[in-house]
Amino acid sequence: MEWNAIKGLSIGGITFVVGFIVAMSLAYPPVSLESAEDVIRNSRSLDYERSQRGYLIAEAGHFLRKGDHPEAVKIARHILEELDKEDEVARRILREAITGAKSPGFQEGGI
Repeated sequence: MEWNAIKGLSIGGITFVVGFIVAMSLAYPPVSLESAEDVIRNSRSLDYERSQRGYLIAEAGHFLRKGDHPEAVKIARHILEELDKEDEVARRILREAITGAKSPGFQEGGI
């Protein structure tokens, strides 16, 4: 393969990933529910499992970004236990939330 073809694939791949992230954030905007239980309850109103997972992942990411690690853990565990035990994004969120929860300054008792 020529360099231009490889470069085109890299740019195309990056464009796809960025586009996917933007589309997911627009399709499933965080509604800032108070708890993981509210988010999980709300997800049940969606028709398809894939839609539920997308919504739950967006909400778990929202809780993670705002530093609410226990709620992100609950949502990620729900995805892995109830929807898709192989979901890599949910696993990543779970690892990140647990790691963040164990960092200095985190108050115990949440997870």
